[in-house]
Amino acid sequence: MGKIFTITEGLENMGAIRTGGQGSVYKGRRQGEIISAVKLLPTPIHTEDQQDKNYRDFYNEVEKLKKVNEVPNPNVVKILSSGLTESGSFPFIEMEFIEGPDLEDLLQPPNDPVFSIQELIKVANQLSNALAHCHKVGIKHGDIKSNNVKFNAHTGNYILLDFGLAIMSDEQRRTSLRHAGAVEFMAPEQNEGQMFFQSDVYSFGVILFELLAGRVPFPLNDRGETARNRVMLSHMEETPPDVLELRRNNLPQSWPADRRESQMRVPAWIVDIIAKCLLKDPSRRFKDGLDLQQNIIHNYTAETGNSEVLASRYNVLQKENKDLKEKLSILESRDRNQESRITKNYVNPNVISLSKPVYYGILLCLFGL
Repeated sequence: MGKIFTITEGLENMGAIRTGGQGSVYKGRRQGEIISAVKLLPTPIHTEDQQDKNYRDFYNEVEKLKKVNEVPNPNVVKILSSGLTESGSFPFIEMEFIEGPDLEDLLQPPNDPVFSIQELIKVANQLSNALAHCHKVGIKHGDIKSNNVKFNAHTGNYILLDFGLAIMSDEQRRTSLRHAGAVEFMAPEQNEGQMFFQSDVYSFGVILFELLAGRVPFPLNDRGETARNRVMLSHMEETPPDVLELRRNNLPQSWPADRRESQMRVPAWIVDIIAKCLLKDPSRRFKDGLDLQQNIIHNYTAETGNSEVLASRYNVLQKENKDLKEKLSILESRDRNQESRITKNYVNPNVISLSKPVYYGILLCLFGL
């Protein structure tokens, strides 16, 4: 495919951002200064034969893809348009251009080789939100990897990119994944040409493993076919290495001892979620992004509810209690000063009389003291 071509009317090609066997990403520009990213797939669609399965599959998936934008999601790239190029009839997806590094960049020097626990939890929350959104409308991403998740430098959010595989036919997808897919992130069933919602869940688990450990479970040492097959087989048969041991080994030696120690206190639920995502059998993983997201929210809320949130609420209540005690002390002092002026023998039959110790005791109970 040549570098100079017409994408579609009104969309200018400004040059390649990234090229690969699964297609190339170009920077596009529409009228004015609207910049976009255009994913171009390498296999043309024969528009003259509308009964062609690839043609039908393409337009079915494009219709699904439109649903992604019906309710915008802060963690999913906005799809601006999709269709076939004017020259060559290559499928393309035009997406918003996100300024900022991807996860792969953020693990490279001069950055730390692992993510902090706090930032990893942020990625888990936001990426699971993106998956839940896509799966809810029936879209399987199929190509979740660290360089397809970008940090938006303007919003501070992590954004899921590149829905190229989502609009491929099953046959195109199988061929593309087999020969050009990022095998380090692919679920075992994808190596056999299958793709489920649980396949995206598996790739999500690989990303969290990578951010926590500083490397993927089964690294690809070179791009040769033998190395790719070895990684594929590892995903299908081998148990992932101990993620916490890898993290301990990859924590920067330049960090102070107390920081290294605190960054090894990884919540057990994070390790458990990674382990469940990476199960070989798809039926034993979280069933989809929504199931995954709910589990993360439940665990995160339970953890923060028992520590940070409760500690914060406790401190606020302590201050409120102190203020209230001071006010009660002032009131009690005023009561003592006025007591001599109150007729001691008068009793109102319509009023329940309480001694001051009981009265203030009730107030203290009501205010949680």
